[in-house]
Amino acid sequence: MIITRFSIKHFMAVLVMSAGIILLGSGSYLSMPRENFPDIQVPVITVTTLYTGADPTDVEISITILLETELEGIEGLEEIRSISSEGMSLITLEFDPEIKIETALSRVRDAVDKAKADLPQEVDDPIVKEFSFSGDVPVVVLNLVGSEKVALSQLHELAENIEDVLERLPGVLDVVL
Repeated sequence: MIITRFSIKHFMAVLVMSAGIILLGSGSYLSMPRENFPDIQVPVITVTTLYTGADPTDVEISITILLETELEGIEGLEEIRSISSEGMSLITLEFDPEIKIETALSRVRDAVDKAKADLPQEVDDPIVKEFSFSGDVPVVVLNLVGSEKVALSQLHELAENIEDVLERLPGVLDVVL
C-alpha cells in the first residue's frame, strides 16, 4: 500500500524513473557484445568405429561392449551412450564440465588404445573426436533436387559451381559438397 500511495502522489517521479530504467536497459542491451555462433565448449567426445559388413549384433558384442568396458573407468565421465548399427559403433561420452576437454580427450584416446588389441582385425581404427559447435555444426545445408529429365552429372556440375561461389564469400570457413 505504501508503494501504491507514493506512486499515485508522485506519479511524475515514477514516470521519470521508469523512463530512466528503460533507457539504461536499452543502452546496456545494445552495447552488449554478441556473436552469431560463439565457441561453446561442450564436454562431449565421440568414438566411432567402422566394421564393414557386420550386423548390429556383431558390432555390439565385438566392438561396443568392449570399448564401453574400457571407457567406463575414465575420471570425470558422467554418461556413456552408444549406438550399434550395421557396420558401425558410435559411443558418445559426456564429461563433467569442470574437466578440461583436452584432458578428457587424452584419457579417452589412451583407453581406446588399450582396447584396440582386443578388437577384431577387420575393424578400422576407432576415431576419437571432440564435439565442437565451432566446426561440427553446419550453418547452412543446401539440397539440390532435379526432375527425372535432369542428369545426375548436371546436378553435380551445378553443385560444384555453387560450391565455388560460396567459397569466395567473406566469412565462409568451409564448404563441403
